[in-house]
Amino acid sequence: NSMVCCASWDRDGELFATAGTSKSICVYETSAVMTLGARVHCPAVEFEAHSKVSALCYNPYVKQSIASGDYQGVVQLWDVQKETSTWENTTHRRRVWSIDFSHIDPTKLASASDDGTVRIFSTTTKEGVCTLQNRANVCSVKFHPTSAHMLAIGSADHRIHVYDLRQPSTPLMTLQGHRKAVSYVHWVGDELVSASTDNTLKLWDIKRNDPRTACVRTYVGHTNEKNFVGLSTNADGYIACGSEDNIVHVYAKHASSPVAHYGFADKPTPMSHNRRDKGGFISSVVWSPNSKHLLAANSRGHLKILSL
Repeated sequence: NSMVCCASWDRDGELFATAGTSKSICVYETSAVMTLGARVHCPAVEFEAHSKVSALCYNPYVKQSIASGDYQGVVQLWDVQKETSTWENTTHRRRVWSIDFSHIDPTKLASASDDGTVRIFSTTTKEGVCTLQNRANVCSVKFHPTSAHMLAIGSADHRIHVYDLRQPSTPLMTLQGHRKAVSYVHWVGDELVSASTDNTLKLWDIKRNDPRTACVRTYVGHTNEKNFVGLSTNADGYIACGSEDNIVHVYAKHASSPVAHYGFADKPTPMSHNRRDKGGFISSVVWSPNSKHLLAANSRGHLKILSL
């Protein structure tokens, strides 16, 4: 029952990949899992990484390509069709927490690390294009959905930094308001959703020129004080996040309290009685490309596909 740290859908939602502390990247056929559920015992494809895997992202254009980042700082590309690793980079000195392809230029891959850097790679030349230096560990990176130059990072210094890659030396904007590390950032059009271990999500409008007035809304109702519990936004304006009480929470963009939730009914084991997480915590949530389904996983390796 290894923890699932990350998951990603392919561009059509026909396949999804999961990975975590088992060091394996498992690719499943969505239709088989939807039909057979727990009777699907084996993934369609399985890759063996060097270390525990902390980040995954399918290429939004090249259907068979997945990128991963691991606990040792290795960034890798995998070919699902050929069932092999096609490239790896060991520039990061510490764990890679987050990885993201640009939707506008899918040859651009960004990785965010505990070493305080965000590195942008070209999947064509297989070389580093640019490095962003942050003063604190970087927990999350996300390209803007309609700009190949703009990206946002979530930082352990409680801040969100928005960058234009054409001017990588300083952020375009820095957003402050969270009281603890920013573990995730996600774009919803020109707005940003951030998650923090201060038990909140926040919505930011980066078109407001004054960062002090950029926070539009704060979402409360889930529990998140120490773990990476997942964050995902969909085209319909729904925001999903995990919680340390093993419940998936869904917020509507315009409402500060959850509109839906789903509990993983894991029974505490004798081994987990003295642990704080008892039955586990939600560790990853990802909306499908068509926004109809939510893939959720928890710290005990359980996976569920949910419909809103």
